Amino acid sequence: MELDDNIYKELLGLCLVDPKKLPYITTKVKLDDIPKGIYHEIYKAILDLYNLGVDVDIVTVSNRLLNTKKLKEVGGRAAISNLVYEVPASGLYKRIVEEVIEQTTYRDVARILEDFKTSLDNSADVKNVCMEYCGKINQIVSGATDKDNVETISSEADEVIEDLYMSRKRGCIGLDSGFRSINYFLGGLQKDKIYIIGGRPSMGKSAYAMNIAEHVAQDHNVLFISLEMSKKEYAQRLMFSRAGVDINKVNSGDISDSEISEVKEQKDYLDSLKLFIEAKTPCKVSDIELAIINLQSTRGSCDLVIVDYLQLLSPSTKSKQNREVEVAEISRELKNLAVKYHVPIIVLSQLSRALEAREDKRPMLSDLRESGAIEQDADVVMFVYRDEWYHPDNPASRGQGEILIRKNRGGVNNRNVEMCWQPSKVRFTEAIPV
Repeated sequence: MELDDNIYKELLGLCLVDPKKLPYITTKVKLDDIPKGIYHEIYKAILDLYNLGVDVDIVTVSNRLLNTKKLKEVGGRAAISNLVYEVPASGLYKRIVEEVIEQTTYRDVARILEDFKTSLDNSADVKNVCMEYCGKINQIVSGATDKDNVETISSEADEVIEDLYMSRKRGCIGLDSGFRSINYFLGGLQKDKIYIIGGRPSMGKSAYAMNIAEHVAQDHNVLFISLEMSKKEYAQRLMFSRAGVDINKVNSGDISDSEISEVKEQKDYLDSLKLFIEAKTPCKVSDIELAIINLQSTRGSCDLVIVDYLQLLSPSTKSKQNREVEVAEISRELKNLAVKYHVPIIVLSQLSRALEAREDKRPMLSDLRESGAIEQDADVVMFVYRDEWYHPDNPASRGQGEILIRKNRGGVNNRNVEMCWQPSKVRFTEAIPV
């Protein structure tokens, strides 16, 4: 792209002869959009006068530059007067603004690419550098687009109305989680939101997340980031569960030919799911972003992300901070991803051992490990609890589970949803559907 200084002369001339366009121009074109030099100083004088509420014209701008000792530098009063001869038709002011912003974007991207080359030469982590600079370029381009998309709150009215029709059609605003009671309280899994699923080891939080993933993946692309289990383990869980085969029988080798046939028949079902598992350790938030981008480019969309689990993630940049600060950084990065790619993100989280000392072992928000930032950034916090784990001899607890909704931004809080737990199938089902 060849940069054209004449566009800046046209912009300045327009400001001088048609000051009624200044509210639009000054909102879109910032001082830094004009390269350092003569035009930069003149535009600065125009902005100063406009912000002070002083009329903008040839005389006031010239006097402003005289007072700031910049008039001679820009070529004197004659140079200001000559700008009015560069003005195109007044109706073209939006095109002029667009070209100024486009040239700013070009300069900024060119500068980023120069820095990118330097960083590549000085870094051993090529992938991380690429992700960092892809993000920077995306921010620049998005920022340029946003300058032309300043809208009132009413611009969201159509989407609000569309949500109502969608809610009536599928029973919730967001994605159907597969659990009607959860959909009822949360409105489904909604774009831009972070959902935390917490639980102590062996409570079934991974199983609950996989139950959701399996249901959503029947119609939507789901990205499952596994930092603890292999792809094979997840495939095994799904196939055995669908076939009705007890995992304990498999582990002991006590499995019949008919059961093996049942498991084999589940391959076609797995092929039909739009479930993509990324099993990677160590894993950074930048790796998750790359996986989202890859899924969007190869499959057209990424509709749900599930991360199993938070405490095994690493920050995108090397940090010498304590783990609580690192987890806070990771939590913010995940929230930014949800908003940036308009996707719901479910994040599994370990809980503090402190709850083991309480008589009632049902988790609370304060039980989240390194909890401050997680609790703050999350839109929804749920806990998986099975009383049977603590009281195995109590027949009333056998096969029972609960999903405890302890934070629900914009919805009902402190609801306990009863579940049935099938350990042999590693699956939750609803005890009392809504």
